[in-house]
Amino acid sequence: MSSQTSTKLLNDGTMMPTLGFGTGTSVQGKSECSDAIVLALQKGFRYIDTACSYENEESVGIALKKWGGNREDVFICSKWGWSIPDHPHDAEEELRNCLEKMCVDYLDLYLIHSVNVSQPQPYSNVEAWKKMEDFKRRGLVRSIGISGFSGTHIEELAQMWTIPPSINQIEYHPYSFHDPRMIHMAETCRKYNIAISPFSALAPLTRFPGGPVNAVAAEIANKRGLTAAQVLLVWARQRSGGGPVVTSVIR
Repeated sequence: MSSQTSTKLLNDGTMMPTLGFGTGTSVQGKSECSDAIVLALQKGFRYIDTACSYENEESVGIALKKWGGNREDVFICSKWGWSIPDHPHDAEEELRNCLEKMCVDYLDLYLIHSVNVSQPQPYSNVEAWKKMEDFKRRGLVRSIGISGFSGTHIEELAQMWTIPPSINQIEYHPYSFHDPRMIHMAETCRKYNIAISPFSALAPLTRFPGGPVNAVAAEIANKRGLTAAQVLLVWARQRSGGGPVVTSVIR
């Protein structure tokens, strides 16, 4: 498998590492997880993924200080809105808070966390995307994207965008990619040169153990001198064309 530092060219000219370290699991989410992020950076990860709703953006800033490397060498992604009860989903406020928590001047990638992300605030998906384009023009974020958008939702944005999304981050693994809705989403992303960034690529091992994918992944792993997890990550990267996001914990 390629190293964590291999990159992919996005449709806006930005280079994105093809393997990201995520902080949104039940273990990392809503907790201080800077040590895990530092370990990931020490092991070669250069793409860190977080979100406002994970409530651990501060851990990224703490980790960068502990690690001691250059901020410019790390690709940082966050997402705004979604799943915080009674939280005022004001896009400007959330981005400002995000940057302050991480102690950085910009994000490499900023995503709308899901469709209708800003409810109950009065942002439609189209209005939310206008906010994202404004952030990019102002240099607050280098690339902008979406998460969990279907092909239909992407086509809705396409009627008005002046800057297309660079990424659609979505659950993507061998048990999900052949769903008709996923096929339509993937075709739409190809149409507009939007990279698919898979999460939960290891779901066959972690959430659905014992299924038919396990035996196939194990067989390939034995032949190639890899682990089953590495096989699934290679599959996700090759099949989606984007960079999967994974997570781990310190044992």
